[in-house]
Amino acid sequence: MPVRLGRVLSLAFGADGRTPHAAGARVPVQTYDIDPARAVTEVCRRAVGTLSPAEWRTCLPGIPYRKVC
Repeated sequence: MPVRLGRVLSLAFGADGRTPHAAGARVPVQTYDIDPARAVTEVCRRAVGTLSPAEWRTCLPGIPYRKVC
């Protein structure tokens, strides 16, 4: 979920201690999933695939290429 809160006025974690909730002046509370496995799945879904080797070098210079999605 994109962060569109502007200035965050309130931040709290859910009962699991791993799910942040944030609110701003013009935006109701939003929940963010920061579980690494679910985050990778969401990034791949939004990217519609993995980076090409050339894109990888541009975005992640110095890190060996690997297919992640």
